[in-house]
Amino acid sequence: MLTLLVSTISAAQQDLFFGFKGGVNFVSSGEQASPSWVSGYSVGGFAEWRPFSTVAFEPDLLYSIKGIQAFIREDAAEKTSGSSFTQNLAYLDFPVLVKCYLRSESPSVNLCIGPSVSWIVSARANIDRLFTRGDVLNGSIHTDFGFMVGSGISVSTPQTMLTLDLRYNYGLRQLQGANGGGHNQAISILAGVGL
Repeated sequence: MLTLLVSTISAAQQDLFFGFKGGVNFVSSGEQASPSWVSGYSVGGFAEWRPFSTVAFEPDLLYSIKGIQAFIREDAAEKTSGSSFTQNLAYLDFPVLVKCYLRSESPSVNLCIGPSVSWIVSARANIDRLFTRGDVLNGSIHTDFGFMVGSGISVSTPQTMLTLDLRYNYGLRQLQGANGGGHNQAISILAGVGL
């Protein structure tokens, strides 16, 4: 009986990895005023539990830099004059993903989907032509709820796991609350190492 218990715990531990993950974000608010994508980064930790050979659960905790970049025209008829507006937003992102592996052996491609919660840590804005800079945390929403979909590849041994993920994250709340401001949309490329 004791041997069965020890072997069960050992098998469960082989399917549980903790590690670090980081990469680059390409972010847009989805507004017509800011069609360009702004680059940022994400860094943090993750855990992956694989109770079945082709299904895993992965919660992440990531510090992510997102933002908005827009060109504000002073006169709609004149397309060259105006100000460049940039807003840098720092979040703690907490996605919880269900990952479906297409095969049980390593290396394996996976598809993932799940909800995410983001807490804003800081928000700074800059309007170039007006030389205005400052903290705009009070005008931003403090918690954003969203969903994430993506795909990735994992290479694992009993002791380590290497991951490469491509994800799309869509925030459901408007960045400025009732004042609008668009929604966070991010494409992320993340690499991770689990032990």
